[in-house]
Amino acid sequence: EVVHNFIDTEIFRPISKSTARKKLGLPMDWQIGLFVGRQEFQKGFDVLEGIARRLPEHKFISITFPKTVSNMPNIIPKGPVGRKELALYYNAADFAVFPSRFEGFGYVPLEALACNVPVISSCTGIVNEIQSNVKGIEKIQGYDAEKWADAIKGVEWKRQSSHRFVEKEFGREKFSKKIKGIAETLVRGG
Repeated sequence: EVVHNFIDTEIFRPISKSTARKKLGLPMDWQIGLFVGRQEFQKGFDVLEGIARRLPEHKFISITFPKTVSNMPNIIPKGPVGRKELALYYNAADFAVFPSRFEGFGYVPLEALACNVPVISSCTGIVNEIQSNVKGIEKIQGYDAEKWADAIKGVEWKRQSSHRFVEKEFGREKFSKKIKGIAETLVRGG
């Protein structure tokens, strides 16, 4: 039985975009996309730069370790940040981009969804297991930055109630219940 990692839905929870932006000192009139990961090919940073090139009217906050270095004027480096500050950045964003080429699990899409923030994601890691009827996630096949930029332009970026989905399917309660069930089975010798 697979027991997925859990998302701390007490930290990664929705707060208003205006509250998050005020706390972070970000302007309300910016259209913000959020990238969280490492600045490398595997995580799709090249795709992010391609998207930023095609959408100069958007600001892309990039939270990486080490801190992002890019020639793109609309990629704003931040980080590293702690989990509580990261939750603020998710809530401040209009959407999150997750162009990763490989993931064992992939926290970013679920953390964003737990904050009711829409996600555009590659079909990798846990995203492959999320049903297409879950609101707030747009899955993209491939890594063509133009296709990603078109998806960003074509999606109505409004907050969804995806927090409940993440809490139910990836929250601490379900995780604990599964782990305890496995432990009890092992103790009984099964």
